[in-house]
Amino acid sequence: MTNNLLENNDNYKNQLIEARKSIHEIDLKIIQLLGERDRHVKLVGSIKKIYNLPVLNEIVAKEKQLSLVKLGKSFGLNGKFIRKIWRNIYDYSVKTQIDLMGDVHVLQKINEKKEKLELKMALKNKKLKKDSNKK
Repeated sequence: MTNNLLENNDNYKNQLIEARKSIHEIDLKIIQLLGERDRHVKLVGSIKKIYNLPVLNEIVAKEKQLSLVKLGKSFGLNGKFIRKIWRNIYDYSVKTQIDLMGDVHVLQKINEKKEKLELKMALKNKKLKKDSNKK
């Protein structure tokens, strides 16, 4: 019986090692893809700078977020998790483009849009709570 337990211990250890190795390989791919994405973000920023286009396009960003959440859910991932990851990636991309364009006025516009969006969301949530209390 003791020998059997030791064999099972070794088996689970090997499985754990292999699983962790796979996770590490996936992490490397994620980092590589983020690096590739960053290069494309910089290219987009350069194009926007040449043609004097705004950094932000909230409609495109919102559509992208919704499609990524839907895709993430199709892989069994939590929507909140996907939104959080996407927001970090998106914010970093915006900052990268702002740095590339060297325009501090863009940052002011971003803050204004965020404030308006946050206010809009707060009002919407308040209305939803009010409506749910009526039922």
